[in-house]
Amino acid sequence: MKEGRSGAAFIIEKALMIKKKHKSGEEGTFKSGDAQPYTLPRMVYKSKVALEDYEDCKVIRFSPNQEAVKTVIYVHGGAYVSEITQFHVHFCDMLAALGNVNVVAPHYGLAPDHTWEEAYPLITSLYLEEVEKGKPVVMMGDSAGGGFVTTFSEFLADQKLPLPEKVCLISPWLDITMPLDYSEIIDNDPMLDVEELRKLGALWAGDLDHMDYKVSPTYGDVAEFPPSLIFAGTHEIFKVDIMEFYKKLQDAGREIQLVIAEKMDHVYPLYPIPEAKQAMNTILDWIK
Repeated sequence: MKEGRSGAAFIIEKALMIKKKHKSGEEGTFKSGDAQPYTLPRMVYKSKVALEDYEDCKVIRFSPNQEAVKTVIYVHGGAYVSEITQFHVHFCDMLAALGNVNVVAPHYGLAPDHTWEEAYPLITSLYLEEVEKGKPVVMMGDSAGGGFVTTFSEFLADQKLPLPEKVCLISPWLDITMPLDYSEIIDNDPMLDVEELRKLGALWAGDLDHMDYKVSPTYGDVAEFPPSLIFAGTHEIFKVDIMEFYKKLQDAGREIQLVIAEKMDHVYPLYPIPEAKQAMNTILDWIK
């Protein structure tokens, strides 16, 4: 253990901090146009994995080796500008194998070429198809994907559509305006930058008001919000917004479990560290 956390977690944070310092001062560029065709990472899979076409995008389906008891729709993070990573794929693979669940991970269109407006019909169609199959559906996502799962749950309630059985939010990005005071955490966060996030959020919002719940779910109606499990680390600025949203859910009388991990970074449950295994066990117990 190093400073109350695993050595692996300490090393990863230091590497991320070096990368962040190297990146600071550089002008952000966001590639537009068609990306290279996606291929599955070369790795040893614990579940059965298939890459499929779905409408105008790709979907990765992870199936356990026995009859699945539920379906998890996983919306990946990446600030709405980065595609799914090997960390996401490994996480979904382990979730399917250990949790005996089907996991469906869509490749939604990314900014700057795409906005929330195209993601909504895509995810709605995919979600309703899974609901119609009869198995309970859990929605899950990290970072921007966690923010999307949050707003999508609010959208389903607003449209009087079936709600997911549960939602799991890993370091969700809940407010693209980033309006709060992050000064006590910012120096310890090795990944996130407030001004960069505001720029990326604006790309995703397009012409929509940045305080509209469809891009900033912290402003949405949570009266019918599904039972939720939320993860955050004390070394990520999103913790400030997450705590505000947690209080909002509490005030609305919603069922919620919050895990605040000391000295952990943004989306730590996806990292190859012992603390991520603990988070996975918590998730597996929760979705049963």
